[in-house]
Amino acid sequence: MNDPENKHKGKSATLKDLSIEIINSIRNDQGAELPAIAEKINNVSTMNKGPIRKELLGFIETFLERRKYSAEEMHERIDRHCKIFARYRYHEIRARATMLLGSHYKHTYKHFPEALKAFTEVEVIAQQYLGMESMILCETLFEKGGVYYFLGDYEKSTQSIVQAQALNVFSKATPELQFKSHINVARNYFFLKDPSAARRHLDLAEKSWEEYRGIYDKAALFVRKADLKTVEDDWEGALIILQEGLQFYSETTFTLRTAEFLKELGEFYRKEENPLRNFKLSMEYFEKAVVLSKELNIPRLEGALYNSMWNTCKEFEEWKLCTHYLALNSQVGESLHRDEIDIYVKKIEHLSMLEKQKMMQEGKPSYSELIIDEVMSLRKVNESLRYQNSELQRVMTNIELLIEKKPNIANEKAVFLELLFEIVQKGKSNHPGIETYLIECENTHPEFSRAIVKLLPNITAMELKIAKLIRLGLTTQTIATLCGVTVKSIENHRTRLRKKSNLHSEQSLSTFIVSIK
Repeated sequence: MNDPENKHKGKSATLKDLSIEIINSIRNDQGAELPAIAEKINNVSTMNKGPIRKELLGFIETFLERRKYSAEEMHERIDRHCKIFARYRYHEIRARATMLLGSHYKHTYKHFPEALKAFTEVEVIAQQYLGMESMILCETLFEKGGVYYFLGDYEKSTQSIVQAQALNVFSKATPELQFKSHINVARNYFFLKDPSAARRHLDLAEKSWEEYRGIYDKAALFVRKADLKTVEDDWEGALIILQEGLQFYSETTFTLRTAEFLKELGEFYRKEENPLRNFKLSMEYFEKAVVLSKELNIPRLEGALYNSMWNTCKEFEEWKLCTHYLALNSQVGESLHRDEIDIYVKKIEHLSMLEKQKMMQEGKPSYSELIIDEVMSLRKVNESLRYQNSELQRVMTNIELLIEKKPNIANEKAVFLELLFEIVQKGKSNHPGIETYLIECENTHPEFSRAIVKLLPNITAMELKIAKLIRLGLTTQTIATLCGVTVKSIENHRTRLRKKSNLHSEQSLSTFIVSIK
């Protein structure tokens, strides 16, 4: 296979050469050379190459400004770049641009299906145009493994990264990629209960570290070494390593890593199998981590910490503290949900604007009102969840008051449990059930059932219920909770509804259902 870095040496740089320089800068120095490459692009003398020159400069801008773009904005920019790259057969940078889109989706922690789709597209480009030993294919398989890890599929994550390592070109990968691939596979093997394989990749990661030396990423070495010690039942050794990690990052500016090691130590002291198990020490480390999470303004970390503290209190039977941290976890969860709703609402509003512009250009009426209806439904769901959270707070308060009066006499314990059960049942009864929502749909949209059955005569009773809940603007997660089934089950029903509705992949099922009058 030809090495793209050496392919054009001794010749005047062309736009194609400079597109490879862009790739190498992104790969080797995080794009530090991109401004200089942009100058070179502007200075290249070429005929009839206006569009490709413009898109190369545009892609440089996209990469350098990538953190300020939303997922939708990034998709639009990359799609525009790639159409020109494909037309001019600049397949290497087309693959790199698509990989950037996948990474952008991945780092939102919300768009994992879209990330997998982008990485799969890179694989196709690489296999068709660049060869099975291209570095971009190697890098994409590694990124894909990261997505599977976040989805909790450790087997697929491991398989994808090991495939990257099996390519001959992996030996030419950057020290960073080699280190991260080995340390991530070691992590996966711990989850898969294969300590011997984990140890093998941990040794390789440590060797790669000697060349890489990325301070921020050294945390993984400390944590994985501690994992290995616990597998070997050397809890004292594991504690020493975690404390070394905490000390290492306490002397740097990486406050997030310090918070993460405080959390690791909190988790260490709560593990049931740990002979050093200690409730007080566990909670002290968690509390210190919470302080840093608030300073850093990372609600997800704060929520994860409260969840760990709640579980720790539960495991040590500290019931009063248990209700306290459950309530705090619920508050953070509510805040995160509101943020996610706001992001989704902005996404719908953005799509509405694009659709309206497109319809106006084509001289057709727009369906933006339907999308606005969906936005209003989402806001309504958000208000309902906020109400449910306040009810949960009230139930927790009642439980806390009851626990303070917890009896010690055996006969009174039965009464205590009955009262506790009664409080919980009252809390549940305040939450609207599926029938409430179905009745609301009939009252709000009285013609909907007749209309959808007419459109889809083979719709099942369960699919009709789900369609009604979608019509009210409920999310897949909320529908699954109301129906008492898994999210996967609801997704399967949605897929069948899409097929029966003859919708294309780019068409929204929710928008279709909302449009039914």
